Amino acid sequence: MRLPTANLLLLLLQIVLISSLCSSCCHAFSAPPLGIGALFKPRGMKIAPSQGDDDLLTDAGKFFTAAFWASKPGGASSLSAFQSSSLERQQINEFRRRYGRYMGPMDRRAELILCTNGAGELMGCAGVEVDTISKSDGRGERFKAPLMSNLAVGRKFRRR
Repeated sequence: MRLPTANLLLLLLQIVLISSLCSSCCHAFSAPPLGIGALFKPRGMKIAPSQGDDDLLTDAGKFFTAAFWASKPGGASSLSAFQSSSLERQQINEFRRRYGRYMGPMDRRAELILCTNGAGELMGCAGVEVDTISKSDGRGERFKAPLMSNLAVGRKFRRR
């Protein structure tokens, strides 16, 4: 991925994460702000790529399991020890496969972006990658586009 493309994707992802973490910026049924206000963030918040660091990917996998899998509307409010360890293991392995350091240079089109607060506590994460896609009707030429996946915000940081 070319450096300008990576920087643009990082900026867009920061806007999405900040909008989802900041209640004064958006509401549940409104579009996220696209003006300069979208760039303001709470004091101490840091948004940075994982850069394939295994320790960060492991922490993110554990965070994602608690923030995403255990927080489904209408589902259980917590996971059993067996469910939690099984999902954590699968999630960590997926993060290593998709965002890990040992991907070949041709596969380095994906990055896991992590958002932490001033205390170093993980607040949210999102995966971004550039892939070749086609139009929704399946016709026409294929083109490269940014895709987002693995988006999760910690329960205690939602709507604040």
